[in-house]
Amino acid sequence: MQILIGPSPAEFYDQSKDRSSGRAGKICRESNGNNPFVVIEEGDEHFRGERGFTTPSFPESNGFYRVESSDGGGTKPILADVVRVYNTLASDLIAMCGDDIGRNGGITLALSNTLTLSRINNDDQEKAAIELFEGLGQYAKEQKIVLLEGETAFHYNCLTSPNPQASLPLDWSGTAHGINHKDMRITGEKLKAGDLLVVFEQEGFGCNGISKVRQAFELRYGPNWYKDAPREEILEALSPSKIYSLALADANGWYSDLEKQVEMHAIGHLSGGSFESKFFEPFLKGKGLSATLDDLFPITDITKKCASWLVEGGVKFGPEEMLKTWPGGQRMIVAVPNQVNADKLIKICAKNNFKAKIGGIVTETKKGGNDEIIIIHPDLDEIYK
Repeated sequence: MQILIGPSPAEFYDQSKDRSSGRAGKICRESNGNNPFVVIEEGDEHFRGERGFTTPSFPESNGFYRVESSDGGGTKPILADVVRVYNTLASDLIAMCGDDIGRNGGITLALSNTLTLSRINNDDQEKAAIELFEGLGQYAKEQKIVLLEGETAFHYNCLTSPNPQASLPLDWSGTAHGINHKDMRITGEKLKAGDLLVVFEQEGFGCNGISKVRQAFELRYGPNWYKDAPREEILEALSPSKIYSLALADANGWYSDLEKQVEMHAIGHLSGGSFESKFFEPFLKGKGLSATLDDLFPITDITKKCASWLVEGGVKFGPEEMLKTWPGGQRMIVAVPNQVNADKLIKICAKNNFKAKIGGIVTETKKGGNDEIIIIHPDLDEIYK
């Protein structure tokens, strides 16, 4: 018996998988110099060789330790596939993985990812896959993140989409790799009444509550919303996630010889569960502390529309539920002790190309009262007339 192992020109997906994987491997290698603290160790025989990294500037003997954070972009790729725009999905992957290292005071250095596709059977699908990887390379470079390892898997009928006209059903997850130190950790232990709360702007939804967004589109435009909804509205809902980990690492002193630039007492990443589960529960509840947020960023038009469509469609989705599901104009909240530190942090955010401002203050819970967050936002009055 003779078996020939090699390319099968008759089967497009065999070649396209090699092309897209090869492009991904090239983008990984191009990222080797993205971070000054990462030294890549790799086998050089072919792109499938091992890849690891060391951090000589942060030796374990000095108390530094490795940290990892795993997450993914949720169901947002469904929206991307409707409008055939894929290059911003990497922002969601990096933000969800890397920002969870930053919120604890660490520095995000590298990312491993697994891209699961249904198949690649034509040029459009291959182009979409390459667009995903090129977006990943762009965002990783901006954030000083090395792309360490990746896997592209084809699951065929095991991976589907609620959109019967879907071009490229996909799921994208990853693990961010970083470094922290007990003297650099930000745990919330220093949080106190009088601390100012700086919020970081996020247009649209980030990548949280996208299932609710799709439900809203279906209520407004019917079961064929993916055909009937205006393209511009879907693009608004697809707004990329802001990535904050580099700014947080800069503020915490990782890029200035471990000399803290900003004193930060607590950091809440307002992803799933938003204000309640990502700030109130870990930092305020049961500690005699409350917060008032009365100068938040505007709630974007698409968020207002989706909330209204849900309510009009009979879904129980009041303001409290909305702010548990979506970030409502911001996706990070940082407690600092005073105006000087707030100004420094806002300046660092501007340098990293996103807006930040003082959105509120930590208060002492009134005697006999309950710890709480009070949110005062004029846009809520507009939505829930």
